[in-house]
Amino acid sequence: MEDEYSIHFTTQPTWSFVTTIQERVKVELKAYEQSIIESSEIAASELIENAIKYGIATEDAPAVEFKFKCNSKHIEICVTNGIESIGSINELILCMEKIKTSTNKQELYIQRLQEILEQPNPSGSKLGLYRILSETEFDLSYKIEGQKLIVWAIRNIG
Repeated sequence: MEDEYSIHFTTQPTWSFVTTIQERVKVELKAYEQSIIESSEIAASELIENAIKYGIATEDAPAVEFKFKCNSKHIEICVTNGIESIGSINELILCMEKIKTSTNKQELYIQRLQEILEQPNPSGSKLGLYRILSETEFDLSYKIEGQKLIVWAIRNIG
């Protein structure tokens, strides 16, 4: 239910939105240890940055939506943005499938860094999702609904 989320924004994507989200997450988690706060800021900002860089306005998702909730068991971050088509996010789908089947999340990050060193891609590193896995203890999942991409980052804390 929507009212379960303690932070819920819908906005046109701007880079200042990343800072706003980081600040709100920090306030929301002030009672937690610093490592949980920092990892949540990383996960939130990486997902928002991806939505800004790769998302588009669609009828299904005219703006970027950010939702955050925390309870005694887990932290959940959910970011929704529009996509042109499933074909337009093939790289993301391949990345998420690698993530889902990997038993060594750290190794995925290192492999991606190596790929970037060997073949730099001026259109973007696509490193953010691997960074979330490697540095934050969050797990990632996604769903596509029409022209809308929904990505979740969830971390168990209790």
